[in-house]
Amino acid sequence: MKSDVDHTLFQDFTKLRLCKSIRPGIKPGDPTVHDVSAIRYNINGTMDFKIQHSDNWTLLPKHQLRHTTSDTLTVTPLYTESQKIKEMKYKHLQDLKEVIPKDFHSFYDNLKH
Repeated sequence: MKSDVDHTLFQDFTKLRLCKSIRPGIKPGDPTVHDVSAIRYNINGTMDFKIQHSDNWTLLPKHQLRHTTSDTLTVTPLYTESQKIKEMKYKHLQDLKEVIPKDFHSFYDNLKH
């Protein structure tokens, strides 16, 4: 796996099923979002939650999920190439190289602007 952050790390989730709410309960006294300690997104489009880290995973109720423009579970890249930054931001990052170790200067020099 690559250790650098680049445009390939960002994915487009807009066509996936989304969640209306991560509240696991629906009636007064049921757990609320503040009670949730962990959430797991499953490849089949479902979500699980835990109230305590030591608990077993529990399926988030189906009524909490909604469909968007597609039922696909495919995530596609958000960008096909590195994005440009504004010229002023590039200049400011160049100015910061005075306090950044020289090993990292090439990263800042190669930013698209």
